Amino acid sequence: MATEWNFGIQTPESGFLVFAPGVIGINATAETGFGSRGFLRELYLETKGDIQNEPAELKKKRLPYLFRRGKDTKFEVQVTFTASNTITRSYDVNNPYELEIKTEIPQTADGKVTGFGFSLTRSIDNQIIKVPLIGAKLFLLAKLGVLTHTATIHGFAGIIADITFRTPRPPQLPDAGTTQPADDLRANRRHMFGGSIVSASFAPQMGFGAKVTSTVVGEVLQAEIGLKLTGNKKAGREFAEIRVNPLGDWPWITRISGSLNLDLAARVNVYVWEGMKSYSWPFLHWDFQFGTESVFELTPVTINQSRIMLGDTGPATFEGDATQALTNGSPLSHFALAPASTPLLLLTEYNSNTSLVDLKASRRSGTGWAASETVGSAGAISSVSTLVLPDGKVLIAWSQIPEASMGLAFASSEIHYVVEQEGGGWSAPALASSLTGTAIQLFPIMTDSWSGLVVIESAEGPGGDLLIKGLPWNGSSFGAIQMEGAARECLALAATGAGDKGYVFCINENGLTEISWDGLSFTAGTVDDTITQGPVAATSDNSGNLYRATTDGVNITIDGFGENTAQLTTGPSNMKLAYLPDGTTPSVLLAWAEGGSLFAAFFNPETGALLSPIETLTESSLGNYSRLEILPGTGGNATILARYREGDLIELREIEISVGGSTNLNDSDGDGLNDLAELRIIDANTEDEIRTLADVRGSDDFDFDGDDNSTEIAMGTDPTESSLVLPDNDLGIMTLVYTESGQLSVTITSFPGDTYTLQSSTLNSAWTDEETKVATNVLLTFTKENASIGEIFYRIGRQ
Repeated sequence: MATEWNFGIQTPESGFLVFAPGVIGINATAETGFGSRGFLRELYLETKGDIQNEPAELKKKRLPYLFRRGKDTKFEVQVTFTASNTITRSYDVNNPYELEIKTEIPQTADGKVTGFGFSLTRSIDNQIIKVPLIGAKLFLLAKLGVLTHTATIHGFAGIIADITFRTPRPPQLPDAGTTQPADDLRANRRHMFGGSIVSASFAPQMGFGAKVTSTVVGEVLQAEIGLKLTGNKKAGREFAEIRVNPLGDWPWITRISGSLNLDLAARVNVYVWEGMKSYSWPFLHWDFQFGTESVFELTPVTINQSRIMLGDTGPATFEGDATQALTNGSPLSHFALAPASTPLLLLTEYNSNTSLVDLKASRRSGTGWAASETVGSAGAISSVSTLVLPDGKVLIAWSQIPEASMGLAFASSEIHYVVEQEGGGWSAPALASSLTGTAIQLFPIMTDSWSGLVVIESAEGPGGDLLIKGLPWNGSSFGAIQMEGAARECLALAATGAGDKGYVFCINENGLTEISWDGLSFTAGTVDDTITQGPVAATSDNSGNLYRATTDGVNITIDGFGENTAQLTTGPSNMKLAYLPDGTTPSVLLAWAEGGSLFAAFFNPETGALLSPIETLTESSLGNYSRLEILPGTGGNATILARYREGDLIELREIEISVGGSTNLNDSDGDGLNDLAELRIIDANTEDEIRTLADVRGSDDFDFDGDDNSTEIAMGTDPTESSLVLPDNDLGIMTLVYTESGQLSVTITSFPGDTYTLQSSTLNSAWTDEETKVATNVLLTFTKENASIGEIFYRIGRQ
């Protein structure tokens, strides 16, 4: 007989008695057998069980203080249990054992053992600067958004055991002079288990590992190095093992075995495919057994390779009017925006029917985007840009990789383009220029009298300089390539047109360089050696005045080359500037991203003052924003577009904002709920089924604090965080007592003078206040009479 049990508990979102938010899934299996082994004259009962829970992610406020020190800290736990029990009662006179109870805690077929595991991951960008020689450069790259660094620590502790308990048959007694045969006389046992014999084998299991991962922005390149302790996989052991002497005498430990492993991995996204190569070297294996010769051996390196084609990701989903304008995007997709009279959105997408990458264009239609059309195709497209020509028509340009160079990380490339036609449609693709290296970025330059493209070419691989080149538009075609006099190592770049010139800003370790372009040649300008961190952004107004935004890692400075300055207080990973002709108050809109948060601020270039407070548009602790674009509107309105990535999920999101100092009602799905607040709910948990704006319901209470989503959004509170907060120093439960009379007594550590509330909640219900107290000393006790012990939860929070 066998049975399987699957159970899920929907818990309240927070509270010290809640193990984890969301769903704790438990899978349990059990097998039972009983019968008689007639030929042995035995009766037996055999049971086996296996219980495993899904990994549970704990939020910061339920972690010890050390683990809560970074907002990007992620901590997961996993518990597994498996055991079998066999009971045999024998009536065989030839069997020396009358009763045998055997308990096994084994290793399962997939290598799991009973135990507890954890994984802790957090960013180490701020710690990497302490590394000698290279730390400062790596830290600079992290601040520029070029690299991100994370550290992971994981561990496991468990056990394998075999415990056998036997009761021998009672010994025979001497003949007592009766007529009964002597061999049938047995001594009376003192109790059921009298005269027992126990044998046991215990083998604690353990594993430990640490790794550091460095990722290029956009996850184009990723490198990982890790060291971990495991078991002897050749012997089928997943974890390092210690064999304990069950007799308890010397030696207490009979055997120690395990392996120390070094893992290296590298991943690269090259235009149309993703490749991975990993090296696993269990370079040291040992098996030390007391009384025998120890074994230490070196093992060979194992090399694994994989390749994922772009077509395997599936087509993107174009949402049109939704704030999540594009969902299910490809990791290798490119986006571009043309702020023309009728704005144009560009994206690249793999076409599984043709095995080519299509470049698609979509026109603005009301508040959304119309159906897209294909304007060009290539085997691989590495960059995309647009130009608004002096006559108002849109030019679309892209860099494509020739078929002969496909698969090379730093291949030659060709720049192609199409031009908008009278009456609609596009010209046939034309060749603008051929390059020996890869055009990794195209910047549009639009001045009062001419237009062109600034090309950033990587000709010497990741360790070489970037080449800054120019392609001027001559009215009907592109002219010859023009090159800035010297190659420069640019860690951050921005470009714009102002008056009759184009400007390129390059930041390297020596400072900021201004490179001007008049359509005929480049001229290197003044270097500001005080600006050594990126990113950098630039724009110009209708009068030809040029504005730029730079950062020192803490503050953002918006200026007109020293004339007017506004200080903002955050450290961005990428920025975008745009001039908004409001008609009454000229303004420059600055948008920037920092991890999973988007910010915006309006700046008056004439006075150097902020027109409104800095706004936090939306934030996510799980994903990241990048590739910002600004679409200027009328009346001081604008739309900010940003690429959002959360694991395998890639979206293009757009947010409306106005110069009046507050965001417009971004309600693209028409449900009366602000899209920005809905995005917080969507991004709060990657494991739930809330993935789009339509999935968020105003009547739900996502954070289980008694206020539904619509109420919290209307009040301006965070619908993902309970209004009852936990103390800054974790609630330490000193005593927790439940008596037979139903009295629940909880004593916690507290801050004297602060107010605390005991709350209760049943399954899928809101929290109810039970009792509120003001702490008078370090220890605070709550007592509840007739407390339920069924499906009910209790928590204590500080108000």
